[in-house]
Amino acid sequence: MGEKEDLQSAVDKIHQSLIQQSNEIVSALANTSDFRSYAFRWVEYANQLRRLVPDYAVPSWLSDACSEFGVQFTNNPNYASKMAKFVTKKAPEIVQQIMVGDAATLNLEQLFAEQSERFHLNQVFDNLVSRLSELIAADVIDNRVVHDSLIRLNVLFKRTKDGSLSTVLLTMNFGRFFLRSFGGVLKANKYVKPIIENFEAEFSEANDIVQKAEEETKKEMVSRLINEQRMQLFIESNPELRETVAGFLPAPSEDEKCE
Repeated sequence: MGEKEDLQSAVDKIHQSLIQQSNEIVSALANTSDFRSYAFRWVEYANQLRRLVPDYAVPSWLSDACSEFGVQFTNNPNYASKMAKFVTKKAPEIVQQIMVGDAATLNLEQLFAEQSERFHLNQVFDNLVSRLSELIAADVIDNRVVHDSLIRLNVLFKRTKDGSLSTVLLTMNFGRFFLRSFGGVLKANKYVKPIIENFEAEFSEANDIVQKAEEETKKEMVSRLINEQRMQLFIESNPELRETVAGFLPAPSEDEKCE
């Protein structure tokens, strides 16, 4: 087990103990029973958790708890009342898992931005804009619906060149819709046909590049969230899943291929 997994395991263990005390406090309140023994341990666990969790992963409820209740439970009515209200109010937040390590810092959009730069998606969309601008400038489309849809698609391509993963995928979906709906109509126009055919070829190539960028983003995300060694053992135990799982693992090195 790696260092980050050790930390996550320790955080989970203390967090679960704190959640258990939270449940005991809520139950005691519901039964008008004394909850001070649970509250004492709750404060202890909260402070242990705060010391253990890296600053970037500390949830706001934990910071607030340690700030309001200090390092140990104080046996006075006002303190107990404040704590009972806090635990009850924050219960939905308290039960949320506290993630540390790569899982906590994973930024999907940052991963996609890296792949977008790698595959030069801004240039890909610039090329699509250039092709559609040529078609619009020709001013030979007399169908208002097709013309308006063409302009909207061009605006989308302009906005999407530095867009998020979801924006890029939605824009490509609209591009496919446009070609399926109006491609035939445009090709029927002898002046438009060569331009729309060039655009279709350009769009098909762009679609392939976007798919590669999406796939590489997903692979990178998975590689940061799983333990590769354990996944290899899982594949060995479940060979029927090799094709499904292996695609998300890093490619073997040349030395490994030769073994």
